Amino acid sequence: MKKVLKSDKSTLRAWYFYDWAISAFTTTVITVLIGPYLTEIAKNASIDGFVSILGIPVFAGSFVPYCISLSVILQVFLLPLLGAIADYTHQKKLLLGFFAFTGAAATIGLYFFKVQIMNLEEYF
Repeated sequence: MKKVLKSDKSTLRAWYFYDWAISAFTTTVITVLIGPYLTEIAKNASIDGFVSILGIPVFAGSFVPYCISLSVILQVFLLPLLGAIADYTHQKKLLLGFFAFTGAAATIGLYFFKVQIMNLEEYF
């Protein structure tokens, strides 16, 4: 059985392609697709230009920056924990695959998302 070294050229190349792909995915999906998509949903669901999230009035145009800020705060707390779990359990590839497929499924699910179908009108 071949032992894989961290400095093995094929391993490094795989990580280079992963980093390239995730950067393109993040740039495309978050910047180009999700930003305008969520802004349009918030504007359509707004009353006098504001949406109410958990009772807090938020200007519909600033809904996306609030979502991004919340996601960054969650990442600060969750990513070190998930990294420690991946290191401790030695299941890095399994966890990477799980979260990659979960992210892909969530992105595909955006196609089917409608405020009326999800009955989210009471929240926006």
